[in-house]
Amino acid sequence: MWRDRGGRRIRVGFAGTRRWTGCVGVFLGGLFCSGQLDAQKAPSPKAFLRKVADTYLDIQTFQCETTSRMISKRQGMEQTIRGEFAVALERPNKLAVIPAEEFQRLHLVCDGSEVHMLDPTANQYNTSEAPSTLSALLQKVAPFYAQTGGGPLALFSFFADDPYEEILRDVKEVEMAGEEEWEGTTAYHLVFDQDSEDGASFKAHIWIDKARLLLVRSRFELEPPVMDGVPSESVVFEEEHREIRTGHPIPGGSFDFRPPEGATEALTRDAALRLEGEKAPGFSLPAEGGGTLSLESYKGKIVLLDFWASWCPPCRKELPVLQSVYKEFKDRGVVLIGISCDQDKEKGEAFVKENKLDFPIGYDSEGEVGKMYKVTSLPTLFILDREGTIQKVHIGMPPDLETLLKKELEAFLDRKADQ
Repeated sequence: MWRDRGGRRIRVGFAGTRRWTGCVGVFLGGLFCSGQLDAQKAPSPKAFLRKVADTYLDIQTFQCETTSRMISKRQGMEQTIRGEFAVALERPNKLAVIPAEEFQRLHLVCDGSEVHMLDPTANQYNTSEAPSTLSALLQKVAPFYAQTGGGPLALFSFFADDPYEEILRDVKEVEMAGEEEWEGTTAYHLVFDQDSEDGASFKAHIWIDKARLLLVRSRFELEPPVMDGVPSESVVFEEEHREIRTGHPIPGGSFDFRPPEGATEALTRDAALRLEGEKAPGFSLPAEGGGTLSLESYKGKIVLLDFWASWCPPCRKELPVLQSVYKEFKDRGVVLIGISCDQDKEKGEAFVKENKLDFPIGYDSEGEVGKMYKVTSLPTLFILDREGTIQKVHIGMPPDLETLLKKELEAFLDRKADQ
């Protein structure tokens, strides 16, 4: 992943973590006692990592307490962002990362069907469809932790579909640095070196519990190159994982999400998809040519409800396709309704005339109907059945839209014929 640092873009992260954000874990003097490895007894780093990866692949449930820190230094100034989290995972795709109350950090809960993310500083949350695997879920949410100053990002790498490949991706060299005692456990300390394409220095350290083969600590250090004689910002990401439990039942309610009082929903691009199966909200809007356009007027028909704008290039491609499909199906109880989202109603009207659109058009200049339908991207097309239930939602302009719509409409019409 690329992040903007002081006006320039730098690539940071450890395998998946390196791509997502940067580095991780804190060096707390006195907590670790370093010891040299006997060269004859020391395992091969890569063979050891293979065993670690296999351990994580066998884990079905996982819980721990995580402390993360992001330490940034620039021109003698240092800033630390700290977080403490309770982490719970359950395959195939459940996840909860809950910060301690005193930390205003991202809340994340996935119940296997939906992903909920809460920003407590803004008291806003969003909900989206859950990926089917834990690896895909972690890839989806990792950038949000990267943007907010860290979280259990290194830990996420160990739950990839192929942890071994993820950990060693782009790594130039890995070595065993020694055995170290940490909070009553013995851990192997591994060091990873990697060169960046822009000349930055990147080094990762991880500590793996020798007995359980589990990550207990990590530290990722990024030193960008000097630009125009001025050192860029250096960043260190650190994680520590305690109270690690594997194979134990996850307590009931761990993956339940309840928005706090007063929280509002911040819509994501796919928010409209969650309306499938819901009753379509009714509305009345100023209509093309005068009068009022009301959804209620089309009760008993199959409705293609399209949100568009004259300034939207994909909409310009989509509308002729919709008009063609509408002409083919309008005598079979199908109606096409266009909702112009132009704030300037006159621009929408001019576009309609210019393109000779001959289906019902309503003007949602204030965006109120778009909010009711959770529209965040244009075009967005809803297919309503004869009972007014939203059956399908299409966001954007797929290349096979015409074929897709005809197939879907035929299915709805056949369903009615069978009743």
